[in-house]
Amino acid sequence: MKLLQAYPKSIWILAIAMTINVTGNSFLWPLHTIYITEVLHKTVSVAGLILMLQQGIGVLGNLTGG
Repeated sequence: MKLLQAYPKSIWILAIAMTINVTGNSFLWPLHTIYITEVLHKTVSVAGLILMLQQGIGVLGNLTGG
């Protein structure tokens, strides 16, 4: 119970929201892979490269934006 009192309520809400966000984003990766391979008729290697670039740009955006 002391752990719950150690942080303000807003921090707990932020942590829960971030967990939901990351979980939701992880469900998009397989869908993007299926779309790239089945609809665009690209190989799985190309799909992996595209997703890697997408994530890399996301990391740079997070570093830039804070």
